[in-house]
Amino acid sequence: MPVYKRNQWLLLIAFLLCSCWQAKPGRDGILSINAMKLVMWDMVQVDEFAGVYVKKDSTRNLQKETNILYSKVFALHKTDSAAFFKSFYYYKKHPDDYKVLLDSLNAFANRERENRFYLNRSSQTIKPQ
Repeated sequence: MPVYKRNQWLLLIAFLLCSCWQAKPGRDGILSINAMKLVMWDMVQVDEFAGVYVKKDSTRNLQKETNILYSKVFALHKTDSAAFFKSFYYYKKHPDDYKVLLDSLNAFANRERENRFYLNRSSQTIKPQ
């Protein structure tokens, strides 16, 4: 086989391998489902806190306070907004992974709710007189 034909085949194989390469969680700065779940959970809590407490205080700027809290969430999880939004758009473009992420987030929220319910319930036991 002539050298140029072999090079063409190698080039074709390399091209096909590169075209099949896609960003995946854990690579290219995409957060894994477990990491993304925890960041999204904390961001939901920030939204709730801001909506309930910060919004009531007319001296505070809701958007500014929310952004400060978001930056604290990113720092807590050792990431930044660019990595979060890159990951978020990745999951939005891949519905199967996005469904797994949302199901995982929902299960996590249910576990947290149950843990808080049982914790509150056990602290409110009636003491005998």
